[in-house]
Amino acid sequence: MSKSIKDKTGFPTIENDKLAISINPLNGAVERCVLKNDPEQMNWFVEAQENPWHASGFSWGLGYLNLAPKHKPFAGLVRWELPRDIVIENNACRVVYEQALFTVEVSRCFHGDASYGEHYRVINAGNTDLEIYNLAIYTPFNDNYPDSLVCIKKRCNAHIWCGGELTWINALRMGGMPPHLGFVVTKGSFSGYEISERRLIGNASNVRGTIGLLADIKTISAGSSYEVEWRLFPHRGHEHFKTEAHRIASFPLPEADRYTVCKGEQIRIALSGADQVKGLKISADGKAIETAIGQDGKGIAVWTPSGPGQYRVDVEGNGKKTFLKMLAITNPMHLIEQRAKFIIEEQQISDPESKLDGAFLVYDNELQKTYCSKGDYNEGRERVGMGVMIAMLHRLAPKNEYVLPLQKYHQFIRTTLQKDDGTVLNGVDDEHCRPYNYPWVAWFHLEMYLTFGKQKYLVDAIDTLRAFYRIGHEFYAINIQVAKMLSVLQAAGLTGEHHELLGHFVRQGDFIIKRGLDYPSHEVIFEQSIIGPAVQFIYELYLATKSSIYLDAVAPHLRCLEMLGGRQPDFHLNEIAIRHWDGWWFGKRPRWGDTFPHYWSTITANAFHRCWQATGNLQYLARAKEIAMNNLCLFSEDGRGSCAYLYPILVDGEPGRYYDPYANDQDWALVHYLDIASDFENLL
Repeated sequence: MSKSIKDKTGFPTIENDKLAISINPLNGAVERCVLKNDPEQMNWFVEAQENPWHASGFSWGLGYLNLAPKHKPFAGLVRWELPRDIVIENNACRVVYEQALFTVEVSRCFHGDASYGEHYRVINAGNTDLEIYNLAIYTPFNDNYPDSLVCIKKRCNAHIWCGGELTWINALRMGGMPPHLGFVVTKGSFSGYEISERRLIGNASNVRGTIGLLADIKTISAGSSYEVEWRLFPHRGHEHFKTEAHRIASFPLPEADRYTVCKGEQIRIALSGADQVKGLKISADGKAIETAIGQDGKGIAVWTPSGPGQYRVDVEGNGKKTFLKMLAITNPMHLIEQRAKFIIEEQQISDPESKLDGAFLVYDNELQKTYCSKGDYNEGRERVGMGVMIAMLHRLAPKNEYVLPLQKYHQFIRTTLQKDDGTVLNGVDDEHCRPYNYPWVAWFHLEMYLTFGKQKYLVDAIDTLRAFYRIGHEFYAINIQVAKMLSVLQAAGLTGEHHELLGHFVRQGDFIIKRGLDYPSHEVIFEQSIIGPAVQFIYELYLATKSSIYLDAVAPHLRCLEMLGGRQPDFHLNEIAIRHWDGWWFGKRPRWGDTFPHYWSTITANAFHRCWQATGNLQYLARAKEIAMNNLCLFSEDGRGSCAYLYPILVDGEPGRYYDPYANDQDWALVHYLDIASDFENLL
């Protein structure tokens, strides 16, 4: 190894005026990637020094081939991690890994446009074709949650799109301040990604794990090779990322105006710079979609799905192939009404001798029966969303069959899940104090009042919020209905209660503003469902008081929230916040890993909706609708639900890409849809 520049840790480094890349001399992997003009000098890649859970075998640029059984004794997972050669010279790096059946050559250098490039060549020098189950290359972006202030400055949200030959990752600093880091594939094809290192003790909900890109290759013929090439580059945000990725990949990033539609609705697919794409073809279901190219060079293709279901729209041109993924449903109200019917018939307990009489329980779609256990599978907590949803639905689309189930559920809540003073239990006979539970129960009571008009329901809502604020004013709970509650109290003439609760809300708002981006740790150290409630709460205080102090204070929180949502062309991912722990806590198959979507991503929809209410910016209302609509994939036309979709192809070697069999807590997605959908007409 020749002499080279060394970074602060002593690793040899190659660099230009934009990026510095540090190489681990023991395994040839990239240890650090730093943007030169970054005042925080953040490492965009995971390294063991600041992430002790990280094993060196999962470092950037290492990987494996999973070989078919016919290759015994070399079948199974064969990793490249011990190099035969490492050469660093002329501000470039070349590493060679030699295995029994294949060799991997890795080249790293800078390009004339100042981007940083890597080239991987997997060589089969033998006389037998290599049959491959998976070819993975690790790309461990630094996406984890040590604490809020570290996250804001020195961690990123990695938005991944494995779109075949147009594969990219938009890594956004969690605090939203540029520079950010982009990644785009220029050679090769990727079918998806895997997540590793989630089984390690202590990772819990705060570590996303190691991202590994899975190449779309099943055979490497004898005497041939498979090549992958990609570039990394700094950028200033979503739009700049698109421009740079387009330029480097020599292909525009296809976008749609929406990814979930109702039966009969059109989808507009757009490609900026389509006039520069040779042989452009767009198709769905094997049928070509006509593309019109305007004077600005943008290509527009208009397509209508043939009926409810999932669709893949293929895009081809400039020798590349990629795709978008769409969902068509009958219509949201049909799904919601079917879901309410299913809950009442299949998930509500009717047994006067049981303490659970009237409760809504988890439903196992495989065993076709309810399930009840402690914590995240019990009769309270997040399951309250079912009651809120049905109460809202009955007000919007009344049916006699909703009345008795709602009355029974209220009786269960008020006599079994709450104490007389409004205290909310964590479950039947479970005195554990969980602040999240209080606003959900309060919202149920409030919706019962708005639906049936009985004063006792409003009193119950008031008592529940009083009990919540006896705990304190520092908890960033989900779904505190500030503006709605104050409006209802004012309309009801309850001026004393209005003044009392406004005082509590202002006190909590003052705490959130004073704390700033140093978010308190809750059940996860740093997450969308801490930031989102902060944004919604501040906007609602503005809507209730019209004090400009709240509009001024919300901006940095809104920026952080926006960093969590991606722009991938897939209904699972588009505008959906990164979450990667909910399948473990709430699913039938407890698995860590990215849940796209998870219903709590609709917290962002509500926050964006309140932003629109406060500012009139229709962009945020449109984005709120996109989030709410994309989450409808968690519900089937027959009324069944799923608590999460595990998106990666593999998580710690176990298969993903499935909807969890438990209908557990996903109905909050429908609550949030009903809460904001009446305003969607403003987008017409």
